[in-house]
Amino acid sequence: VTLAKDHALDSRDIRDVVERAIQFYQLANQRNTALVENTLAQMQTVDTDISAMIVGGFHTEVLEKLFEEQGVKVTVISPLGGQLKDHESYVSMFRSKQGREL
Repeated sequence: VTLAKDHALDSRDIRDVVERAIQFYQLANQRNTALVENTLAQMQTVDTDISAMIVGGFHTEVLEKLFEEQGVKVTVISPLGGQLKDHESYVSMFRSKQGREL
C-alpha cells in the first residue's frame, strides 16, 4: 500500500498491510523449515556431519533453534551487526550511514 502524506488509512488499508505482513512472515518461517530439512538431507546424501550456511540475520536465531532441535550443534559467526540483539537495533544499523557502508 502506497500512501500519500494526506491519505487517511481506512480499515481496508490496515487489513491489507497486516495480511501481507502475516503472509510474509509465514513464508519466511516456511523457508526456515525448508532450509533445515534440505540441509540435513544434503548432509545425509553426501555422508557428512559438517556443513556451513550463510543466512541473513532474520533467520539466524530460528535456524539455530531448528537445527538444535534436530540434534545438530550450531556455531554462529556474525559480522559487525551480529551483536545487535533486537530487531529495532538491527534495522536501525542498516538505515544508518555506517550500515550502508558495510
